[in-house]
Amino acid sequence: MDPQHERIALTEYTRDGAAREYEQLAHTEDLFVTERPWKVSVDLPALTARRNDLPAVEED
Repeated sequence: MDPQHERIALTEYTRDGAAREYEQLAHTEDLFVTERPWKVSVDLPALTARRNDLPAVEED
């Protein structure tokens, strides 16, 4: 997650053991659901809304 972006996004990768390279499986700013390593879902719009409700942090 990049706090500089307007919306929170999530990218899922898998690693090909033989080639030792990563392959992108999914990229979304919406509801993310995966079965690996266990079933989980992440409501990214809800996280974005909660983050936007946090008070701004002043930089020194």
